Amino acid sequence: MEEFWEMEDDLRDEEKRKMVVCRISKIGGSSVKDNVRNVMSRLMNNELMSTLNMDGHGDKIALRPTALFQIITESVVNNFKSSESEVADCIKRYLKYAPDRKGGERQGKQKAKSLRLNELVTVGEVDSALATEKLKCAKIEMVNKELDKSLSDAKVADQAKTEELCNAWKEVEELTLENKSLKDNVEKLGRDLNFNNGGKKITDVSERQQRRKLSELKTHTEKALWFSKTFGLDIQDVSFVDENGKQHTFSYQSKEKRGYKDLSEEEKQKVKNILFILDKFCIGDASYHELTMLYDGLPRSYLIKQCKDEINKLSHIVRTPGTAPGAQLDFMSELKSIHQGTIDISDPTFKLDIKLSGDGAKMSRLTNFVVISFSILNNKKDVMSSKGNHTLAIIKRHESYDLLKSSCSTIFEQVNKLVESKRIEVNGSSIPVEVYLGGDYKFLLLMMGMKCATSDHACIWCKIHKKDRCDVSKHQNFYWENLTRTTKDIIECSMKNIFSCAFKPLVNIPLCNVVLDELHLMLRVTDKLTKNLVINAVEMDRKANLNKRPMDRSNQNLDALIKTVQSCGVSFDVWEKVEEGGRGGLYDFTSLMGSDKRLLLKELPSKLSSILPDSTSGTIVRLWQEFNEICQLLGVVSPTEEQITNYFDKAVNWVKLFLSLNGKNLGYEPARITPYMHAMVYHVPRFMQMHHGVKKFTGHGVEKLNDDCRRVHLQRSNKWDAPTDVLLVGKRVEHLSNCERITRPYLKRNKNYWESAIKESRSKRIRVSAQINEETEVDINSLTANEIKHKLKDLGVLTKLRSLEKLKKLFRESLTNKENNNI
Repeated sequence: MEEFWEMEDDLRDEEKRKMVVCRISKIGGSSVKDNVRNVMSRLMNNELMSTLNMDGHGDKIALRPTALFQIITESVVNNFKSSESEVADCIKRYLKYAPDRKGGERQGKQKAKSLRLNELVTVGEVDSALATEKLKCAKIEMVNKELDKSLSDAKVADQAKTEELCNAWKEVEELTLENKSLKDNVEKLGRDLNFNNGGKKITDVSERQQRRKLSELKTHTEKALWFSKTFGLDIQDVSFVDENGKQHTFSYQSKEKRGYKDLSEEEKQKVKNILFILDKFCIGDASYHELTMLYDGLPRSYLIKQCKDEINKLSHIVRTPGTAPGAQLDFMSELKSIHQGTIDISDPTFKLDIKLSGDGAKMSRLTNFVVISFSILNNKKDVMSSKGNHTLAIIKRHESYDLLKSSCSTIFEQVNKLVESKRIEVNGSSIPVEVYLGGDYKFLLLMMGMKCATSDHACIWCKIHKKDRCDVSKHQNFYWENLTRTTKDIIECSMKNIFSCAFKPLVNIPLCNVVLDELHLMLRVTDKLTKNLVINAVEMDRKANLNKRPMDRSNQNLDALIKTVQSCGVSFDVWEKVEEGGRGGLYDFTSLMGSDKRLLLKELPSKLSSILPDSTSGTIVRLWQEFNEICQLLGVVSPTEEQITNYFDKAVNWVKLFLSLNGKNLGYEPARITPYMHAMVYHVPRFMQMHHGVKKFTGHGVEKLNDDCRRVHLQRSNKWDAPTDVLLVGKRVEHLSNCERITRPYLKRNKNYWESAIKESRSKRIRVSAQINEETEVDINSLTANEIKHKLKDLGVLTKLRSLEKLKKLFRESLTNKENNNI
């Protein structure tokens, strides 16, 4: 009984209880009754069950209130989907007869017996019954003698049949040997046959006759190469080439269809290698199927599909909560599986740094994904690549606070528990963890429950008003000491809807661990500088064209700016946006990638002075040059205190230089100081001190992950369940990472060639799609009024003339002016 009560105490633990239920559910049985009998006989002996009943009647112990009863009931109900009352009845019946079974309390005890008067008989009645039974026994003995005789006769007959069968087997063996000898003789005769072609050549007959001749040649070839078996070799493939150079291949391999599980380890590895290439480069299944139809050496497409299905079983993907379509992985499971393969945790001082990221990505004209991912900052070599950023969830919607709150609630709940505990259990070891939040400014605002970047108090880390962002006279730590925010403060402000706090933060990550992305900082500030160049070039053209006839107007300054930017080696253009009412005046330009903008920061400043007015060209050139220096300091790994101080001084001077153009050029007003610029001055230096640099928090890996998701969505998914397809492809590439080919190291010996000479070499290549410079003669007299107006518009001339003759005259003058300008 002591063991029984000890087991009861153990079953109060929820984890042990689940484990016991899982184990006894596997015992099973043919019915509910059989399952109950098997389970109870495993858990208790008859001696213990003799002391139990369901409700504790008499001196026995009640089983119904115990945890053991609940576990037995739950396991049987899970197996047979029966009711709990039915299981309880079976347990009750089994306990009832426990004392009578082996080991029970009544087992081995003599029971008291009693007789009734009508159960007694006389001696005479017994003698009469005995005589009757003796007659029956005599008859049975006679029948037995007859059966013994029949059995002996059957044994003799069986022995004769056995001898006859042995003789038959001997004859079969002799005939088999004789048949084999005859078969060998026939095969030897076939080897000496003449296989010459008695008809036309294969190139001289129709396609149908070619197939017949090729089938005949395949058979003759196999017979002619009979001797290969004497070397222990089998024919696999034989190839021939006809007079026209066309190849004909005969395959003698077995056509038996095998599944992926039937392949050898070497063949399975070959299939995995091909699947890795298909997933990594987003090659469609239909494309690979066509290849297998052309080349026999490739594994068949059904084997690739079976291998894909096997690997997909390793990933547990579920639907995201909420109404939006999406798919997600378990954060804790992914975290444990990822870091074990990449990080050495044997060091007792080791701390795991995890960055949670998110971004909205446009997949197509109508489809938008919100991609939630995480990266391990300790793995520094992969944090800037898509391989080092692991997708957790994909939601098919535009990013918003309500969407993140509903669809990512499971992930954020796990993140908050991790932030609170600050430890993770892996293989019995407790590892300290630090969680960070990264992403572009819009994502950070949504995660913190704040309003948009144009609100009055849009800074995440302090309560500065947007009108005060232009003031850079404060010391470095001023806003961390006076107007700083905390997660608790944001929650309190959201209840009052003040300081741009609208909702409760979705994660409880401290604001000192919410780090600005240096990539998006560079992108957004460079966008602002480029936009200012464009609007000022447009404004200079507008002023230059004020007193000119429409035919004489031009976009000289804007065209010069476009050519200058293009000369830096990037693709760039500017166009006028037309609103719904047909009004123009607003201009947009090409959105450049991060690498193009870094190139622009390096090459453009030295070329700006030739296209800008002398009064402001020096300041604008310095503005670009100094921002390039700031970006280089942002990329320093583990910066020193001196470097951080130098960075702060440069950032302050840069904002002052930016504001010095106020009143001289458009776009440099104090109101144009964005949250990115404010954070660049007063918050990034603190992050550089606390986290030993901000380069590891870059968004390069997240952006590359978005590109991978876009490629998979467009090329590797049938769009039926696109979020799940993207997650599965990513997990397959992760599982098959050992199949990736190790690239050969390449040393760029001629550094000058890769920096400048290669660009000059490529610029000299002839482009088929390039604009033709040859002047084509236009028959003006054959053009209509509308056609002339369109051609005038292409020349930059707008007119309200309707007379055909006047339009022709204006068109001729415009062409003449264009020729003179080109000269």
